[in-house]
Amino acid sequence: MSARFAGLALLLVALTVSGCPAPYYYDDDDSGWRDDDDAADDDDPGVYDDDDTTLPPEEEQDFLTTEPSGTDRYLFIANPTRDSVSRIDVQTREVETVDVGDEPTRVVVSSDFARAVVFCAGDDTVSVLDAQTLARDELSVREDFNWLEIAPAGRWAVAWFNAAAEDADFDVEGVRSFTEVSFIDTEQLAVHSFSVGHNPKQVVFTDDDQLALVVADETLTAVDLGTDPVSPSPVELGQDTEDPPVIGEIAVPTDGGWAFVRYQGLDDIQAVQLATGATGDLPAGEVPTDLDLSGDGQLLYVVSRGSGEVRVFDAADPLGAPPDVYATPTTSTLGSLVLVPGDQLGLLFTTATLEDRFTTWDLVSGEMTERLLVKPIRAVAASPDGGSALVVHTLADTEGADDLFSDAHAMTVVDLDSWIMNPVGLEDRPRKWTTSPDGRHSMFIMEGNRNVGVVDYATRLVDDVAVPSLPVFLGMLPLDEGPENNLGWVSQEYDIGRISFVRPWDLSVETVTGFELNSGID
Repeated sequence: MSARFAGLALLLVALTVSGCPAPYYYDDDDSGWRDDDDAADDDDPGVYDDDDTTLPPEEEQDFLTTEPSGTDRYLFIANPTRDSVSRIDVQTREVETVDVGDEPTRVVVSSDFARAVVFCAGDDTVSVLDAQTLARDELSVREDFNWLEIAPAGRWAVAWFNAAAEDADFDVEGVRSFTEVSFIDTEQLAVHSFSVGHNPKQVVFTDDDQLALVVADETLTAVDLGTDPVSPSPVELGQDTEDPPVIGEIAVPTDGGWAFVRYQGLDDIQAVQLATGATGDLPAGEVPTDLDLSGDGQLLYVVSRGSGEVRVFDAADPLGAPPDVYATPTTSTLGSLVLVPGDQLGLLFTTATLEDRFTTWDLVSGEMTERLLVKPIRAVAASPDGGSALVVHTLADTEGADDLFSDAHAMTVVDLDSWIMNPVGLEDRPRKWTTSPDGRHSMFIMEGNRNVGVVDYATRLVDDVAVPSLPVFLGMLPLDEGPENNLGWVSQEYDIGRISFVRPWDLSVETVTGFELNSGID
């Protein structure tokens, strides 16, 4: 969800995206997409499994976010097959390459632009690069990880095995754990590793980097980052120890006073006071499926799909007063919420069943309005300026649908003032996404396709530009020079390295080929 701390580190170049990660399941057809047996991809739409007619959990799509991998001048690109990272000067297009560990797969940059942190999956190391000099320090982390995130303040990074990641590998050779994390102090160049419980899936940092919460299937671990060595301690949740419920997600306001825990199969939301460890239950209706915090962290929104309502709690004093309760339209299944920046509007929808509509919720008046779409919903996001929304659709259609978008990939750009919509067909499934810091433009890549999509939220127009080779990664540079100077980048499959710079304003493309050579502009 847009207010969670783990997501704050990503939002330099990301849309505001629905929700925190759902519990991790796998799609038999495509393990690269998080899937809770999504009805849109199953042979038996709308049914969670053959023996259970209960709807599946709501599915949260993090492909609409991108990690910060650039500074205000430099862009860092991992070259997994060449065991190196290339730094590109976006002003001069000069490329410098530095060797790192084996098979670098992720690069994140500290918020002060001082360091790039590289995760190398092949030899279980992290390289910390000085962004200016490219001086490198190498640190070892625990084996078999595949994921790296960096805290908002930029000092701490954390690595773990993310079971929902694309191409997650579950093979066991010798001894392997699925419970461990490694916290990396990128300033003191130290690593602190420990076990936190089965299937760590979310890490939440406070803004000052002094506390982290690690969410696993059945445990919540508080990590005091102000001690040396860091001090992990389990948070006592008071649940059944013989058959504990699985944690779906947590939400933590920016002041770090409370943590709110949603469990699979439980109707109450658990409130945990982090300073004292005291807990209490918040009545949340039936089958709560999503938690969201207001932009200022003062309100907690709980979407309860089973009872058809949204409950709003005071996040600073959640146990002090009953929540405000808003009934949702009975003609829709609504289990997910996106809060539009500005906290004036909410977008309610479901990914659990094939419904081609969403509901807009005026947070001031309380009025809810259903709005039709061309296809069911896979993911929804709001632009950072609050003016537009993006809906990515499922390939599957509603029953009996037969129109231009039937059996086709599609997305819709929605103007949140006029409610004018622009649905567009896509040749292939969208795979990765990035958005400019000012929220004016987005870019996306599709599976097995050289065309890069470009979205202009001011005009609601969607275009595409072709790059020379198949895209692998993409991002937007964190520039603040007006929409006409927004600049995206697309790295591509090419033996000696290739990256294209795309300017959404005029759809111009500039390509640099040959990271390991004297790179030149094509």
